[in-house]
Formats: sequence, C-alpha cells, structure tokens
Amino acid sequence: MKQGIEKRNLLFYMLYACLGIVVTAEIIVRARHMYHVYFWWSELPGFYALSGLSCCILLILVAKSLGHWLNREEGYYERVGGAE
Repeated sequence: MKQGIEKRNLLFYMLYACLGIVVTAEIIVRARHMYHVYFWWSELPGFYALSGLSCCILLILVAKSLGHWLNREEGYYERVGGAE
C-alpha cells in the first residue's frame, strides 16, 4: 500500500515539474520574441495551457455522457438480432 502512495506522489511531483517547465518556457518565449496577436486574451500568460486543459476536460465529459447515452443493457444484441 505504501509503495502505491509513493508512486502516486512521484507522479504528482512529475506533473508539477512539467507544469513549471511549461510555464517558465512560455514566459521566456514571450519575453524574447515579440509577436502580433489578434485577440487580447492571447496575451494572457498561460492562456493556451488553460484552454487546452479546459478542452480536454470538456472532451472527457462529452465522451462520458455519450457513453451513458449509447449504453445498452446486457443481452440487447442477442434479443434484437435474433441470434441463437
């Protein structure tokens, strides 16, 4: 049990390290390269990371609801298809 908790903690530390690297890289790139943006929200630090996360969560929620909607009870295809 303790080994599983240690693995989970390690994964969270790796996640936080990756998040820190991405945010640091975004700040460095924004400081060194001036580029033209079309919308004001594109200039916000972490906008693309946040939009990617929110789209990922939305995709998971839509897939779960679609799975519940398309779910059939066990033996459905045997009754409907007439298979013996």
